[in-house]
Amino acid sequence: MIAIKKAAAEEAHTITGLMHEAFRQTTPPSSSLLETAQQVHQQLASGIELAAIALQNTHT
Repeated sequence: MIAIKKAAAEEAHTITGLMHEAFRQTTPPSSSLLETAQQVHQQLASGIELAAIALQNTHT
């Protein structure tokens, strides 16, 4: 089972790490590599940006 949930601002470090891993080898480099966890946290907390997290094998 896969559950999808809205990411909380407190998950900014995880989201930033995943973004950097996903886009680190793109050509040209993605501007997402310049985003910090603090910036992502602020964007999520203010509602400027939204993110979703997919969780596999969860019981919801």
